[in-house]
Amino acid sequence: MQDFFSIQHLSYRLGNRPLLQDLSLEISPGQMVAVYGPNGSGKSSLFRLIIGLEIAQEGEIWFAGKKIQHLPVYQRARMGITYVAEDRGIWPDMLVGEHLKIGGKGLADKVTYEGQLAQVLQLFPLLKARFGQRAGTLSGGEQQMLALGRALISKPQFLLIDELSQGLAPQIIEQVFVYLQGLKDEGVSVFVAEPVLSLVETWADRVFHLTDGRLIASVD
Repeated sequence: MQDFFSIQHLSYRLGNRPLLQDLSLEISPGQMVAVYGPNGSGKSSLFRLIIGLEIAQEGEIWFAGKKIQHLPVYQRARMGITYVAEDRGIWPDMLVGEHLKIGGKGLADKVTYEGQLAQVLQLFPLLKARFGQRAGTLSGGEQQMLALGRALISKPQFLLIDELSQGLAPQIIEQVFVYLQGLKDEGVSVFVAEPVLSLVETWADRVFHLTDGRLIASVD
């Protein structure tokens, strides 16, 4: 496979209900691709299939030259695929700093972790102020910052973000996209799902429109 990441003729059903139908797309290294569509269009299902939380009935998922659709979640994560879920996946009783430490668990050494941590806290200074606070006491926007920070600290090669803008102020959203642009320049591929086209069309290299489980258009 020449592309860094691709899905080919992917279909997924929940019972008799089709959630995704014959999806194909490719993402290259250092490229940001976005998929937009209304709630229920299949965006979250697509991301859960890529990370391995669900298994498609048909089609293939390729990453870095390997078919991965039957690999468990932890193996996909070890390959450099990192996922920020729509529900954030925050543990309420765990401290903010503990979340970030877990995000950096796979890094090579303490120096690398501290460098990544410094970048995340510069991007989200509120997390520095809340470092010793329980995550469940954070506001919705702060929890979104924590979920993003935990993902970014891991030095992902392929970053999936479902509903990036959820709970964030417009200026924070712009800061995150600027940071993601920097990751792209380092060769990281980014796949973002959003319900509103205007939030992604400025930054993404390619935008797909997903509705009723089908890709109906793409814009470069």
